Amino acid sequence: VKFQISGRLKLLDDIYRDNWDIWFGYTQTAWWQLYNSDESAPFRETNYAPEVFASYYSDVNILGFKLVMTDIGLIHQSNGRSELLSRSWNRLYANFQFTRDDFYLSIQPWYRIPESDEDDDNPNIEDYMGYGNYRLTYKDEGTLYSLLSGSEHTLLI
Repeated sequence: VKFQISGRLKLLDDIYRDNWDIWFGYTQTAWWQLYNSDESAPFRETNYAPEVFASYYSDVNILGFKLVMTDIGLIHQSNGRSELLSRSWNRLYANFQFTRDDFYLSIQPWYRIPESDEDDDNPNIEDYMGYGNYRLTYKDEGTLYSLLSGSEHTLLI
């Protein structure tokens, strides 16, 4: 069972021409082994992801889509463990959010901040997590259909 809680808090509002805000976000994700109570049913993995980002609100048309918001941020992702069990990485990202009629498109590239070989507890994470993701969402009255795609996942919601 995957359990996730996320939130964000606006730190600064309208910092430049009423179009820029600064945010703090936090996501905690846990995987719970609920189905194996004979052996044990502990949480198998917990990840923490604090981030800080700036949001820019615009109204720019690009190829028939309207760019409504761009986020630029820094995120740290870690399992909170030490030494041999530690897994963490830091990355810079942008998230370009477009709309057109009942469609929403998010393009989110990222760049991993390099670490020295001695400090890197996640070598080659780009091979598994890739360099970004894409989300296409369609709104049909009160229902949202979403396709999320990237190196680590392709999911239809």
